[in-house]
Amino acid sequence: RRPDGSYVWLETNGRAVRDPQTGQPLWFVCASRDITARKRIEVALRESEQRLRATLETANLVAVALDPEGTVTFCNEGLCSTTGWTRDTLLGRNWFDIAMTDAPVRRHFRKQVRRGTIPARFEGEIVCRDGTRRLIEWDNNILRDPLGEIIGTVSLGLDVTEKRQEETALQLLQTVTVAAGAAEDIDTALGIMLRSMCESARWRYGEAWLPDAGAARLVRHDVCFAAPGADLSALLASGKGLTLERGDGMAGSVWGRGEMAWVEDLGSSLTGSHQEAAVAAGFHIGVAVPVMSGHQVTAVLCFFLPAAGRRDQRAAEVLATVAKQLGSMILRKRVETELRESEARLRAIMRSMKEGLIITDLDDRIQFVNERTLELTGRTERELIGRQASDMLPVAESSGASKRQLAQGHSDRYEVRVANGELTGAWLEITGGPLANADGVIVGTLGTVADVSDRKRYEEAILRARDAAETASRAKSDFLSRMSHELRTPLNSVIGFARVLRRNGAGQFGKDDLTYLDRIQANGEHLLKLVNDLLDVAKIEAGRVTIERGTVRLDTLVREIVDQLEGQPRATGVVLRAEVPTAAVAVETDARLLRQVLINLAGNALRFTHQGHVVISLVVDPATRRPNRIDVSDTGIGIPADRQRAIFEPFEQADSTTSRAYGGTGLGLSIARSLCEALGYTLTLASKPGEGSTFSVYLGGAELFTGEAA
Repeated sequence: RRPDGSYVWLETNGRAVRDPQTGQPLWFVCASRDITARKRIEVALRESEQRLRATLETANLVAVALDPEGTVTFCNEGLCSTTGWTRDTLLGRNWFDIAMTDAPVRRHFRKQVRRGTIPARFEGEIVCRDGTRRLIEWDNNILRDPLGEIIGTVSLGLDVTEKRQEETALQLLQTVTVAAGAAEDIDTALGIMLRSMCESARWRYGEAWLPDAGAARLVRHDVCFAAPGADLSALLASGKGLTLERGDGMAGSVWGRGEMAWVEDLGSSLTGSHQEAAVAAGFHIGVAVPVMSGHQVTAVLCFFLPAAGRRDQRAAEVLATVAKQLGSMILRKRVETELRESEARLRAIMRSMKEGLIITDLDDRIQFVNERTLELTGRTERELIGRQASDMLPVAESSGASKRQLAQGHSDRYEVRVANGELTGAWLEITGGPLANADGVIVGTLGTVADVSDRKRYEEAILRARDAAETASRAKSDFLSRMSHELRTPLNSVIGFARVLRRNGAGQFGKDDLTYLDRIQANGEHLLKLVNDLLDVAKIEAGRVTIERGTVRLDTLVREIVDQLEGQPRATGVVLRAEVPTAAVAVETDARLLRQVLINLAGNALRFTHQGHVVISLVVDPATRRPNRIDVSDTGIGIPADRQRAIFEPFEQADSTTSRAYGGTGLGLSIARSLCEALGYTLTLASKPGEGSTFSVYLGGAELFTGEAA
């Protein structure tokens, strides 16, 4: 103790001085020195160590101190909680026997410690109590005693497992995205995915399964990954061509559910030789992930792991993320493939088109032409692309102006005639329409070009032939009209004198003479009717039928026609009668033409009816009292169905024997139909062979008048 009352620390060294003979201590020799400063340093050091320990215990770090042989002399709670080992288990145990079991690492540590050259910072994996591994980023220092001798190491570490997994996942995702995106096909992309995932997760084997064309079964694809140096040929061969139904095995189950599977017992999830080969290769765990395109599983990726252990949730999440990205890529690749195939088909179609194809923008500049266009125009693609479509060919004349209509979104077809060049005089037909983008916005026009020169020549030839035919028809009609007039004059004289002579007023003619006169009169009247028919045909063809409408009593007209035909020759017992309403029925029509129609129809009916009746009926709608039609019905021979259209043509009859058996020229029905059309009426036929026929003249909207006709 000092005079001022303070205390000092003294370090005293002494020894006894002994009697040489007896050995008893005679006195003590002592030397003391003041060590107060050193004691203060030791106290400060202990306090610092306590603070350091407290800091290491509370910091989010792992800390471990080792002696030169690797024995744990200190560890903090962070290390214990990270690894699962207790402090009592670790202290006094060799660190490399517990947490870092790699023998080369242990030997390397010892050499570095002896040389005092351990790395200040490095990353390494440590094995936890449950067998999992954590990646630690270490900061290392050499521990020395006061004399400078190495007494061990102290290391502080940060658990960077999740951080590195995130970085690895990001790098993997980027690698797969870039590489698979650049892949030419889906098989290449699947191979990149399998290799990248296996290398990242340190897995030795991966395989791909794809649905077959009908999505009925899942097929083991040829795309697989086997780690270099691993003899997995038997496993690869065992799965080749293997198929699964939905729900079968690990891959089939994932295909059916669309969810990732982590199978602890790989052997029970495979089938047959594939199972045996997997187990024989040392695999025990299986991981399968669906590759989704929208809501559809487009592939299943399976990975085999060698040893059981806790499920690596992070690896599973990374795998699911990458598979999702791969699914989007596969969908895009399929769309790109379909687009390429569609474009190839379209180009093949365009190359094989017999028409030219032109695509222009809104400014009428040519953007695309096919080979046929180049042939038609005699130009090269370089000469046409970018030029105005209107400059493509020198046009002499055009049948339309399409650009205005196309700009308004309308399609158009027009013809142009080339003015000069190799196609001078050629006619081209151009058909164009608006070209819209995916949003429906018109961005240009799409047109086809066809050489229609042959068609135009054919059309011109048809027009010339038609004109010539019309000229000939007019000449024929004029000839018939003139000749009919010239023939009727002498015929009327012949018929008239035959009637005069038939009277036999002086009694000069005998029975045979009168018979001859009857034949002369009958044949003359027949010839006159033929001439009149020819004249009517000529008038109809020339369009010179004159219609004089007036109010006509139809009931009276029908009765008059029946009376007029009473004297016409007909088979014995055939009855001719009229059926008309009791009330007067009058319409506005041409009485002369309608009479001619009905006489033709009724005359034919009498000629072709052997028994039964011929009836001319006026049919009136009972509700409106309007005249509906006039029917001429008979019970004659009828007309076959296959001839019912033909008999309305000039010079046509039911068959080739009709004219010989019944006479007639085949003009009556043709004239009747033409006159009905001129009056605005419709002539129809209903007939069955052996049962008779009904010709109906539909009067359309004829007005009804009651009372006496004028």
